[in-house]
Amino acid sequence: MSGQNIWDAIVIGSGAAGLTAAITAAQHGLSVLVVEKTSWFGGTTALSGGGIWIPANPHAAAAGISDSTQAARAYIAALVGNKLHADMLDSYLQAGPEMLNFLEAKSEVRFAIAPHSPDWFFVFRGTGSVPRHGAALDECRGAEELAAQAGGR
Repeated sequence: MSGQNIWDAIVIGSGAAGLTAAITAAQHGLSVLVVEKTSWFGGTTALSGGGIWIPANPHAAAAGISDSTQAARAYIAALVGNKLHADMLDSYLQAGPEMLNFLEAKSEVRFAIAPHSPDWFFVFRGTGSVPRHGAALDECRGAEELAAQAGGR
């Protein structure tokens, strides 16, 4: 098999999810190939502004923003209704802040509060949660360096 590359993980797409998967795999010692169909890194994340909503995240806490997983759970349950998968929601609420901490500790990714993010579903504010993009990517710079760090080519 000379001349062939062997990869432990192949990640399709270089948006936030793809590069997060690639960085995580590389940090766990796997060789990673990131495949992107366009001529630039960032995927839809680069086009959308890079905002994410992670309830009860460490950046919000440090900024004195009152937030809780209970309020986020009530807000999402009101939005989703009877299609809610409580186990998936619980995983998201637990893993979101862990993901932020991991990426900031193990990569060049940095998050910052986006204080003026719109709440498209403000009618559900009565649930006790005022959602916001609590930890949005500051900007999409350095995506190529991040992909290289993750083992992408």
